[in-house]
Amino acid sequence: MVEVLSKSTQRNDREVKFEDYAAHGVGEYWLVDPTRQTVELFSLDADTEAYALVGLFRMGDVATSQTLAEFSIPVKAIFDAPANMAALRTLLSTNS
Repeated sequence: MVEVLSKSTQRNDREVKFEDYAAHGVGEYWLVDPTRQTVELFSLDADTEAYALVGLFRMGDVATSQTLAEFSIPVKAIFDAPANMAALRTLLSTNS
């Protein structure tokens, strides 16, 4: 699950949805913050049934999914159109 934060939704995304997705067994939760240009990646801990922070990724970092095998994306590709196109071309070429 990926949520894009905004001032009007941030509280809901970090509290209500956070708990709701965990209660329904959503294995991974990404919070994308366009203001800070960061990605927070949380993974569901099966023992506690709560999310644990896997990492806070910034520009220059590569965010890698814990549940989708071999899915990684440069954080820059989320916020920068040319980097997005380059990442999309890479994803398409490796999966064809």
